[in-house]
Amino acid sequence: MSRSLDHASHKLSKPIRIDPDEELQIVLSMLYYQPTGYHSNPRKLYNAIRDKGYNFPYKKVREWLHNQNEWQKYAPSPKDTPR
Repeated sequence: MSRSLDHASHKLSKPIRIDPDEELQIVLSMLYYQPTGYHSNPRKLYNAIRDKGYNFPYKKVREWLHNQNEWQKYAPSPKDTPR
């Protein structure tokens, strides 16, 4: 009886497809919003995800980071802003 259950569950299991943009959101959120995860610039965050084995484009990592409220609070001020 257990053999038929194993066979039936094998037929039901299909690979789960994740949207690459959603995967980017999940991976970056998990890495960035941990106690030791603050990265002062996009390049450091990009290098950290590369070290974890992910291969996301730098441009998307930079865009994601620039849209995070936490990063915006501590981001360096623009150099061309008049005082």
